[in-house]
Amino acid sequence: MQNSGRKVCVINTGQQGELTEDFLEFFSIKPDHIFSLPSSRSLNLDLSTIIANIDLVLRSFDASKGVIFVQGDTTSALAGAISGFNLGFTLAHIEAGLRTGDKERPFPEETYRVSITKLADLHFAPTYIAQQNLILDGIKGEQITLCGNTGIDSLVQTMKKVNKINRNGQKYILVTLHRRENFGKTIHKVTKMLEELSMEFSNLKIHFVIHTNPEVLDSYHAEFRNSKGIIKLAPQSYRDMIEVLSNSDLIITDSGGLQEQSAFLGIPLIIVRDLTERSEVLSENCLLLSTDVSEIKQTIIQCFQEQDLINRYQKSTTVFENSKSADVIVNKLETLGILKY
Repeated sequence: MQNSGRKVCVINTGQQGELTEDFLEFFSIKPDHIFSLPSSRSLNLDLSTIIANIDLVLRSFDASKGVIFVQGDTTSALAGAISGFNLGFTLAHIEAGLRTGDKERPFPEETYRVSITKLADLHFAPTYIAQQNLILDGIKGEQITLCGNTGIDSLVQTMKKVNKINRNGQKYILVTLHRRENFGKTIHKVTKMLEELSMEFSNLKIHFVIHTNPEVLDSYHAEFRNSKGIIKLAPQSYRDMIEVLSNSDLIITDSGGLQEQSAFLGIPLIIVRDLTERSEVLSENCLLLSTDVSEIKQTIIQCFQEQDLINRYQKSTTVFENSKSADVIVNKLETLGILKY
């Protein structure tokens, strides 16, 4: 947008703190506004605070000339959508049309993205399935643009700056767990199972990214917390996370972004969920979609005992397109003639 001579206002809502600042700095994006959130956090407090903060910024712009971009299904995205809608801005939703069909899974993201769809004027869908979901929701075809995934744009740029490790016969697993529906029993069981695996296989290295949410931390199995056989990583910068990801033999996650990235890179994947809004991966590199811990463990063991199985799921796919999403989005807005700033 800036390269096309447009005036761009970037808002960092403060929802992810230092991680967001690191990401923006890595891509040379300087926020015009950085908010802070209350020390006492909750979904409702975060949402109301971000809406109020964005409202103050938007009131300095002419709504008839401006376009509000929100991406994904976060609290920040919903807050931006509500603020822009209430003030009469054109609202563009990037990564539109993802669905599981269950408002509780993932919570609250499924309800947030459905709500944003109802508010948005322009819908930028990453895949054909997402496009069809929007049509089923009653969105008119002319409001929808199939553009691919901007997360893949970022991944392609970043892969030029990461290093390959010397494996020395080791197998590497990357694990991230943070979904609210997995708090408690599921995370507890998975971390217990990983502790067992680390004891059973000496050539297995498990990189486990520790989430900062206290409810996640409280869910970890006691022995896992003290295990030296698992490499516990603090929340990673974007570049470092992509480096760990790209050097992994297997991904175990409940994250949406990692599903897309692993598919693009062709890394076998186990999704610790019962439903996914990125169903495209199920026919590509996904070994398993399940929260059954015994099933997950059996799949991991089978995966490393049968090289043919690993090979079968090492499918690099362009189902999420190939790093041209930003161009498609900007070109569409230029064609519509709604960029006035």
